[in-house]
Order: sequence, then C-alpha cells, then structure tokens
Amino acid sequence: MYFLYDNDDLVYVGQGWNCLLRIAEHTRKDSDKVFTHWSFHPVPNELERKALEKELRAKLKPKFNRI
Repeated sequence: MYFLYDNDDLVYVGQGWNCLLRIAEHTRKDSDKVFTHWSFHPVPNELERKALEKELRAKLKPKFNRI
C-alpha cells in the first residue's frame, strides 16, 4: 500500500505489486495529482491489500481517489 500526501493531507491511497513504479506514474506531466511526499506500508497478501485499499478509500475519502 502507498499513500500520497500534500503536506499533512492524505490525497491518495493506492496499492500494487510495484509501488515505486505506481508512485512514479503519479508524477507524469498528464497527472493531476499534486503531492509533497509519500509513504509505503507493505501488505504481502493481495486479497488483504485490495480489501484494505477499499476500506481506507471509503473511510478517509482522499481527494484524488475515485470511489
């Protein structure tokens, strides 16, 4: 799981098998995501990772996530 922040605000929650590659994709010129830093939390089990992502998006409602 990875988390993008704009200063103290969580703006995006994501998951994937290669989080560094996914974070790099968010820095492309055509991306509308603005963030100042990121964090990473390993969740080895894919089913748990997907369930946690869904739960966090619903609960925290980061502005760049679509629910």
